[in-house]
Amino acid sequence: MIQNNSVIVLVMPNIDDDDLSAMLVNLKYKKNVIVATNTEKFESHGAEKLIAEFDYPKKILDIVNEWCGKNKKKIIGIVAFDEEYHYAFSESIARAHNLPFHSRKILDIASNKFLQKSLFKNAGIKTPEFALICDKSDLSDAKYPNVLKIMTGYASLFNFYNKNEKELKQNIGRIRKGHTKELNHLLFLPHKIKEGSKEDKLYSKKQFILEEFVDGTEYSCDYAVMPGGSAKVLRIAKKFKSRNFGYFNGFLLFNPDYEKDSQFKLKDIEQFCTRISKAIGLKSGVCMLDFIFDGKDFIAIETTTRPGVASFIELMDKIYNYTSLGIAIDMIIGTDFDIKIPNETGLVVAFYAKKEGVLKSIDYSEIKRDKKYRLLSVNNYYASGFKIKKVKKQDYFAHLMGYALFKDVPYEKADSLVFEIQGKVYIDVAPFSRT
Repeated sequence: MIQNNSVIVLVMPNIDDDDLSAMLVNLKYKKNVIVATNTEKFESHGAEKLIAEFDYPKKILDIVNEWCGKNKKKIIGIVAFDEEYHYAFSESIARAHNLPFHSRKILDIASNKFLQKSLFKNAGIKTPEFALICDKSDLSDAKYPNVLKIMTGYASLFNFYNKNEKELKQNIGRIRKGHTKELNHLLFLPHKIKEGSKEDKLYSKKQFILEEFVDGTEYSCDYAVMPGGSAKVLRIAKKFKSRNFGYFNGFLLFNPDYEKDSQFKLKDIEQFCTRISKAIGLKSGVCMLDFIFDGKDFIAIETTTRPGVASFIELMDKIYNYTSLGIAIDMIIGTDFDIKIPNETGLVVAFYAKKEGVLKSIDYSEIKRDKKYRLLSVNNYYASGFKIKKVKKQDYFAHLMGYALFKDVPYEKADSLVFEIQGKVYIDVAPFSRT
């Protein structure tokens, strides 16, 4: 039971405003939650919202402290989503209030893909082969195809698939050009890391990860770290690839124990998550893992110490009646939970504009009429009049217009249904005026 004067701080920079906002719609203990964010657009659905620029940690700490002082509230926990800042803002609040929180070493690993992959390799956890390179590296021995990515980041921003050396060099140039537009963009801040008395820096502006391309179906899951470091999986999402590398046409929520065509069981992925949890040294919390299953082995892509953020959050709430954020708060409060992923499937289908111009309308009438689709809801990211600019390779979200949620989707038909449904939603885009 949570006391009336107790609050939990959610540190939420403006990544995927709508997806993060969906976490709060039916959240228990909403009156005991305050959201520290840097965007007016974020809808907190009744939770207290504190808005400020994320310039430096003490600024956010002072704003949170001032609000708590005025309202006679005591902070009892933090749920951190400030991964791009290496969780520095959340850590500042947690340390100032003597709250249980991850060590700095764990936060470094959770927010830096190079450190993660090095840990996986040393722990014998299968992950794609990788190397840390810079724009002056000798690339003559690189194997193709491969994947170029930055060390920090989410949602495939600045991730590139390369078929040959020419493409690789072009994409290194794109990353270099991308950060020069905003020299202090949070994705490219130097990352100070400390190991005992030794201190080092990783430079995201100059150093990049070159990774082996592993073909196969990609999945995402959230898991709770239980006492002793064992993992309890809260959700699994199968991803359906789009024509742009790293972005997806949809997600399928499912429990593999109920699907005869699934190549693995729930206990298998829980054992894999437990290996990762123990390798990192996690003691508690809710984490996200992206992985590939190649028919034989699980291959870790990346993990972090927060729940996953995507359009499947709203779907999870609708068909499971819980979210990973809700479980994270239960763990802070000390509420017992006994979660088993239900025997229900749910599908998210994303809709992308195919050209630039001015959005006129999105017509969902066909999928609304046809009852076979078991439609739950449709959601637009933009209203008519929105200007769809030329899509950049590193930002395919520029053309993501909305998504629809469906329930009771046959596991074996989900892949084909994604394309079928996309073909029945019409996005009307007018060309830009030449005047």
